[in-house]
Amino acid sequence: MIKNTHTIDIRDIGPHTHAQIIVTPGVNIVSGPNESGKSIIVRCVAALAGGDAKSLPIRDGCASGLISGFGTTLSIGARNS
Repeated sequence: MIKNTHTIDIRDIGPHTHAQIIVTPGVNIVSGPNESGKSIIVRCVAALAGGDAKSLPIRDGCASGLISGFGTTLSIGARNS
């Protein structure tokens, strides 16, 4: 493993059943085809950094989602409108 790496776990958010992202110091690039969940990953990282997690979409059929990384865990619950 590379020194100073951090792992971000995303569960049941957007299209991701379970995504594990390894983040290293410096520039990290998220790439993939259209509609594969790249923006959701960036929004999850922003939420861990203190941003807005309220607008993150829960995966269809799931009651809640989870984001963890950098010593923080966020549980995102479905909202009734």
